[in-house]
Amino acid sequence: MPDKRMRGPSAHQTGPSPSHTWVGVHVNASPAGTMTRFAEADGEKVARTRTSFSLPYEPIFVAAGIWRDTDEWGPAYSMVMTEACIHVADVHDRMPVILRRSEWTDWLHAPHEAAGLLCRPFQDLMVVERTCDPWVGGPSA
Repeated sequence: MPDKRMRGPSAHQTGPSPSHTWVGVHVNASPAGTMTRFAEADGEKVARTRTSFSLPYEPIFVAAGIWRDTDEWGPAYSMVMTEACIHVADVHDRMPVILRRSEWTDWLHAPHEAAGLLCRPFQDLMVVERTCDPWVGGPSA
């Protein structure tokens, strides 16, 4: 029987709520996980605004991703989340797992235990950009 283990941790190993949807997934640090920033809704539910987070020293960075093939939709992707770092915590309780360039190979090829160590709050500096743009409906004109 082939080894159905994934490379790196699954969503149910890193997230707060178990999910059997991702059992047997494969790690993917693809362009789908490449970004210049990520955003969260900030403020009261009826008047949430957009707050974005980026890295001051990297114009493009990678968030850890996982994928698996499905019969219904083809390849299905998910970004791996972890608890929020100090820069994000006052806006949201979780954030994407951000991988430094030096960690990409470990995420893709290391044993589960080593890849799982990468699923932690980001420790470096981040740029926080609070806007007046509504979270729903896109940027204001």
